Amino acid sequence: MEEWVRTLFKKGTPQCGLAYGVIAFVFGLLLVLIGFWKTLLIAVLCALAAFWGGVQNHEQALKNGMNKVIPHEPTALKKERKDKQHAQEEKPSDAKEE
Repeated sequence: MEEWVRTLFKKGTPQCGLAYGVIAFVFGLLLVLIGFWKTLLIAVLCALAAFWGGVQNHEQALKNGMNKVIPHEPTALKKERKDKQHAQEEKPSDAKEE
């Protein structure tokens, strides 16, 4: 079964083309039958279910994801300070060359 799933989503295979065709057909059918917003809700809920079922440590995965989207302010401030210090260090060396 695992081998079949691997070949099903391996790009360039006829099985992959068929699988994506079926997915697109179902998505298009949902759009026509129930509308955009309900289809979007179903897609979001499916994505959340896939996340919930595919991750062992939910809390850590959510923290990592949120840190990528909204980094900790202290980390961002430290980076900003380092960038400013680096820029200030470069200015005197440029002035000496002139």
